[in-house]
Amino acid sequence: MTQTTEHAAHVSLDQDELDRRSAVLRRLREHFLAQRNRFQDYLSLLDEEKDSIERGDGRLLERQVEMESTIVGEIYAFQKVIDPLEQLYSELVVPSSVPEAEEDIPALRDSLSKLRDKVLLSNERNQQLLKERMTEIQGSIEQIRIPSRKGSPYGASDAPSMIDLGA
Repeated sequence: MTQTTEHAAHVSLDQDELDRRSAVLRRLREHFLAQRNRFQDYLSLLDEEKDSIERGDGRLLERQVEMESTIVGEIYAFQKVIDPLEQLYSELVVPSSVPEAEEDIPALRDSLSKLRDKVLLSNERNQQLLKERMTEIQGSIEQIRIPSRKGSPYGASDAPSMIDLGA
């Protein structure tokens, strides 16, 4: 009888541990998916920024940069949650203990890594385009010539300089 009770407690403990591992896995997966979605949003926004830079639409570009900073903030917030979850995942989840972990998490990591690389390339491209556009604008400004004036355009050189107030 005692042996059966010990066996039941051991099975229960194992089930509790499996439930805990599954919960960690689910939360990590949810955060990976959310971060992947934000990276995809960021990539789309960078493509829109590229178009705005090429068209020279400064106001739209300004709004897009504001949206970009919000998205980047959210990505960092997700990463702050993901890092401890990954640590917990690596401590708790032995690959054979949760079969879906063997396929799901590494695939999500790879997906995030590829998206992160695309975002970095796209961001670098936009920075280069912006630098080129700024150089073009500076060249245009330098080409504008302001006419030099030696005197007032309203006064002629032979105009009287004194007025008789006594008359």
